[in-house]
Amino acid sequence: MESLIPQILFLGPVFAPLVIRLAAAIFYAFLALHLYRNRASVANDSFPLVGTLGMPWTWICIGLTALVAVLLALGAWTQVVAIVSALGGLKGWIFAKRYPSVFAYDRMAYFLLAVLCILLVIMGAGAFALDKPY
Repeated sequence: MESLIPQILFLGPVFAPLVIRLAAAIFYAFLALHLYRNRASVANDSFPLVGTLGMPWTWICIGLTALVAVLLALGAWTQVVAIVSALGGLKGWIFAKRYPSVFAYDRMAYFLLAVLCILLVIMGAGAFALDKPY
C-alpha cells in the first residue's frame, strides 16, 4: 500500500533518530529536575545493597542524569549514552513503584524510554549530532 503523504518519507531515516534522541533527552532533563526538587527525600531513601545515599551521592545522581540529558540532546557519544539510558529505563521500569521519590514517572514511561534508547543504539544519532558517521 502506498503512503498517503509520500513527500515527507525521505526525511524519515535522517530526522527520526533526532526526534527520538530529543525525546529521550527531554525525559532525562525532567527527571534530573525532579531529582533536584526532591533531593532531600532521595537522600534519605534506603535502597537495597546501597542503603541511604546521603546528599553527596544524590548530587552525583542529579549530575549524571543531567549529563545524560545534555549528551543525548547534543548527540555526543549517542550509542554509548543510549545503552546507559536503556539500562536506566529498565531500572526505572523495575523500581518505579517502590521508590516514587526517585522515579518520577509511571512504569510504562520507563519501558518506552528503554525502547527508544535501544532504537538509538540501532539507528545512531541521526541529524544535527556531534557523532561522526564512520
